[in-house]
Amino acid sequence: QGGIDLGPQPAQDASPAATREPNVEASLEAGGGEAGCGMERADVSLEAVESLIRQGDPEGALVAIEEWLTSVPPVAEAGQLTRLKAEAQAALGDLDAAATTLSENDWQAAETASIAGRPAAVELRASALSKEKGDKAFRRRKFVDALEHYNEARKLTPNCAPLHSNAAAALMALGGKDHLIQALQACEKAIALSRNYPKALMRRADCLLGLGRNEEASAQYIKLVQLYPNDKSLGTKLEKAMEICREKNLQVET
Repeated sequence: QGGIDLGPQPAQDASPAATREPNVEASLEAGGGEAGCGMERADVSLEAVESLIRQGDPEGALVAIEEWLTSVPPVAEAGQLTRLKAEAQAALGDLDAAATTLSENDWQAAETASIAGRPAAVELRASALSKEKGDKAFRRRKFVDALEHYNEARKLTPNCAPLHSNAAAALMALGGKDHLIQALQACEKAIALSRNYPKALMRRADCLLGLGRNEEASAQYIKLVQLYPNDKSLGTKLEKAMEICREKNLQVET
């Protein structure tokens, strides 16, 4: 089921075609995907930044925020911008950085829950601690304990993609159809928060294959092979899924 997420990856290391792209099944994952803010600097606004986050592009949101801050710092909207920056950081799994962003720039949000139900700094740090406990349990192959810690963290910060992806990894490790169904749901949540998230995309395909949804799995593996051509494990899984489809005379949409 691959590794769990330890922390955020630099955006430049997340390019799908990069030759340094590690085997996405082999390493402890950190979150992230492709930075992709397509807006011109003049188009940046609170609404545009929030829209990027809602569309599952927290990387793009962070790029937009930094561009905005380096051009004309929006003093009147600094509090809202701080919260959006923290939310994007949390979505990518950098919970400590999100807490620091709030603590250093918005003392009120550091102590109490911020607007629109976004977590306060204290909740972000508590979530980071629960995630760390989950990571340790996962590495010791105590998957039930790991899932418990991840679920605790997910309650505190439900908009954190790596937490959903890590919960999926624990569920997949536990095995069984019910756990696979729950893992697939967790992957979908992670992808909704960070649409280019490699581990969640991989695990979704693995879940589909494990649930016998071979046509869907094959289609997902085809896309992943195109995104990560250097990952040999993907080719192996694609061949397996395609072979099942051929045996059952199933048509794969690409």
